[in-house]
Amino acid sequence: MYYPKQIPYILDREFQEHIEYKEYLFKELNDYCMCIWQMHSKRILNKTIYNYILPDACIDIVIDFSNKTIRFAGFSKETIPFELNKKIDYMGVRLKPGSFYLLFKIGADQIMDHPLPFSKIDNSDSLHEIFTLTDVNERLNIFKNYLLDKIKNKPNTKYIEVVEQLYQTPKEQTVITIAESFNYNKRHLYRIFKMNYGLSPKVLLNILRLHLCLTLMIENDIDFIEVANICGFYDQAHFIKEIKKYTGFSPLRLLIINNVLFLQYIYVCQSYNYIWRWKYMYETITTNIMVENVKETIEFYQSKLGFQKVLSVPEEGSILDFAIIKKDNISIMFQERKNLLDEYPTLQKNEIIPTFTLFITVKDVEKLYEELNDKVKIAKELHKTFYDKSEFAIFDNNGNVLTIAC
Repeated sequence: MYYPKQIPYILDREFQEHIEYKEYLFKELNDYCMCIWQMHSKRILNKTIYNYILPDACIDIVIDFSNKTIRFAGFSKETIPFELNKKIDYMGVRLKPGSFYLLFKIGADQIMDHPLPFSKIDNSDSLHEIFTLTDVNERLNIFKNYLLDKIKNKPNTKYIEVVEQLYQTPKEQTVITIAESFNYNKRHLYRIFKMNYGLSPKVLLNILRLHLCLTLMIENDIDFIEVANICGFYDQAHFIKEIKKYTGFSPLRLLIINNVLFLQYIYVCQSYNYIWRWKYMYETITTNIMVENVKETIEFYQSKLGFQKVLSVPEEGSILDFAIIKKDNISIMFQERKNLLDEYPTLQKNEIIPTFTLFITVKDVEKLYEELNDKVKIAKELHKTFYDKSEFAIFDNNGNVLTIAC
């Protein structure tokens, strides 16, 4: 089921420290609404906190209790940073893609990327009573009843269901195949999509692919390349470009987060309560090594130690910015020095000086020593340690010491 995750605030620990965010699900609204959400500051903010909102093809009704305003908003082009200051007290409903036009009979393109006051769309006073309430449950009831009144005639959900179909099979979808399935030409399809979603068919597909990709990376232990393939990105470079374009995170940052951070969702279902919590658990740690030449480093580890390249950025070329290699249960990341310093300027040095060793365990250390003895520079010969391991050490092409033991 398409249920977009706002990855930036999930991964932003400063946001989590200062802001409480919850989502509430109501079965009776499920055909038209993702959820009703609540966001408030845990205390008066003495600094600016940012809420980064990913494009998700949804239009929200947003109530700001502090400033007593209601507006419609939806975003499609890039991740939008919203400043949160002082006292934060919001509630909103996230309408499913296609719902806004059904419920308000106004083209979604009038709202998408053009937030409007509630009164410009609905001039009734149906929601204004909500500003007199402070109890969360009472606020939820007002909001829920307003929405139930909007859907009481059961508007046709055809174009809402289309989004789910596209989300489930993104690899097979193109603008041409979608037009053929509707028996429309591309121009008419464009008009229909802009009216129902506020988006062109191409942009909607890109957003759905993005969120499927992020969901697979966050919730499933699926290989990076397989994720790109499932989501219908035609090559690795395209996949990485789209991730960075929409999330604001570098591909490396997302990879590291996915390797280190495990998100566990605990659902507490009561009468109309859906509480989203998260728990962090360390699963693995993967070394990211700064090197002068990623391609030469990969060649050393492939030819001498039998590692295989999992991915690189770019995918091919004489100069690589980043790569992941793997053999059996071991993964290592390499990043070109200039590229890494652009990301972390505090690491700036005139040259790379090896300052660490890698400790690698294998099943047959003696056999591997015999294979490598005349192929690499030995840092320490095979010997028995006081902690009852047989081990030897070699230098890689960058001068790093790799201790290999059994």
